[in-house]
Amino acid sequence: MEKFFKLKENGTSVKIEFIAGITTFVTMAYIIMVNPAMLATPFEGTDMYDKVFNGVFFCHLSVRIFRNLLNGSSCQIAVCPGTWYGNERILYLHRNAWHGLFL
Repeated sequence: MEKFFKLKENGTSVKIEFIAGITTFVTMAYIIMVNPAMLATPFEGTDMYDKVFNGVFFCHLSVRIFRNLLNGSSCQIAVCPGTWYGNERILYLHRNAWHGLFL
């Protein structure tokens, strides 16, 4: 790992980079709870709410963990692409408009 990431050249160690990766994940992890709640909102008061929330939560969490591991092996900066979140907001607004629900 030292040779691949040039850790000594950059003045860091595996321990520091591991802690930095965990810190970055936790910092960006708020969205893991926000998106399921937002996308399940149209189903509040029905028996589908928990199913939708849990499904989106599991899917979102697994994708975020995979992307975090992928970013950690290929980038030196934290990447938080705003376009993914924008698409989720469009889906949310479209679904609410379709069902006659608004913010």
